Amino acid sequence: MTFTKKLLVTSISALCALGVFSANAKETPPAGGQPKDFVVPQTDTMTLANGLKVTFVPYGKTPKVTLQLRTNT
Repeated sequence: MTFTKKLLVTSISALCALGVFSANAKETPPAGGQPKDFVVPQTDTMTLANGLKVTFVPYGKTPKVTLQLRTNT
């Protein structure tokens, strides 16, 4: 058997195995549990001297920053 034929047979075998795997992957997920209580954190908004509004939203215990600049143009 030539190298090309061996490669073709190996490729076809791999595709067949992938087809069987993807058919098994379409099982229904387990039922969800009770939703946990969620409280929206209180925000703190301030306006800078140049008119830019800044809103602080506490999130977790670890300090982190997410910046968003929104403009009306």
